[in-house]
Amino acid sequence: MISRPGTRIRQWTFQLHSWCGLALGLYAIVIGLSGAVLVWQDELEAAEYPQFHAANSTKSGEISTAPDQALAQVRAAFPAGRPISLTWPNPGTPFWMSYVLLGSDAREVYVDPASGQVAGVRDPRAGWVGWVGRLHTNLLGGSVGRRINTYAACLLLGLCVTGTVLWWPRKRLWQIDWSGGWWKVFWQAHHVVGAGTVLFIALLSVTGTYFYWSSAYVGAVSAVFARTAEPRVGSLTGPLLSMSGIERAALAALSGVPIHRIAVVEQPNQAVRVTYREAAPEEFHLVSTVFLHPVTGEVLLRNTLEQRPAGDTILTWISALHFGIFGGWPVKVLWSVLSLSLPLLAVSGFWIWWGRLRRG
Repeated sequence: MISRPGTRIRQWTFQLHSWCGLALGLYAIVIGLSGAVLVWQDELEAAEYPQFHAANSTKSGEISTAPDQALAQVRAAFPAGRPISLTWPNPGTPFWMSYVLLGSDAREVYVDPASGQVAGVRDPRAGWVGWVGRLHTNLLGGSVGRRINTYAACLLLGLCVTGTVLWWPRKRLWQIDWSGGWWKVFWQAHHVVGAGTVLFIALLSVTGTYFYWSSAYVGAVSAVFARTAEPRVGSLTGPLLSMSGIERAALAALSGVPIHRIAVVEQPNQAVRVTYREAAPEEFHLVSTVFLHPVTGEVLLRNTLEQRPAGDTILTWISALHFGIFGGWPVKVLWSVLSLSLPLLAVSGFWIWWGRLRRG
């Protein structure tokens, strides 16, 4: 008997789905569990490092030091380091915070806004939350692990496609017969969970590859949608404005919106990027941006949240969708629960394969 082409295609799709699923089983468990945890990264870091996320003796919002003083303390603490930004105190983190590059390493330096003294230093990769973050980002394997993670995400997207092909013609997809034995229960649960989360897993797979192929994503989005181009400063030379001078220019450039972060520039031909909080501090996709001249403080470009180009919005939402940082705690709960579908699918898929193997 000659099988029809459609039947052969389904057989090949089934084999591809099965073997790719087996190859990615452990990966899916690791990524799903770590992702479900990292949805709550901000809350977990606040619990692990309460000294940086609680005001202690300093009242939240009480700032009696200038940004120049905070930056000077950071430079004194790490004279060989390069501060790349200064974040203003906010209700979630009531300290000045500077991200300092130390060669291939980095540190977060916290300065008390009342005393002006360094309150502490944190290694973003340290602690158990940092360990889970590195496990999720690069499988604890550095740049090689990040590359493997990206390619595995592509295969995970392929599983979504092949799974959809296998599920599409089925009827009564959302029913589980609990009286049919464990193998049948796992088989039906695998189909139900897979069909219910396929779009979510595909979303995570696509957005996950952005962090390794970001330049390709930026190029593709820029080719179709308008984006903000960093303005040119020109050949004007002179002493750079102090951080306090930049703060005054930033407050005048966009009044009524709190400053979130100012980039630290070291060359007079580099514009100063200022971001303003339009929502909670962790919602980095909801910010306004102003570019200032580093010598004169002149506004070179004003890009408010309401007016920013579509390309900027798309790129910032890629990260927001992956991390689930929009919509408050209901979205975080949903993202965390849906992330657990990955280990559930991996375990049920292995159980199905093992049952078929035992039956020959």
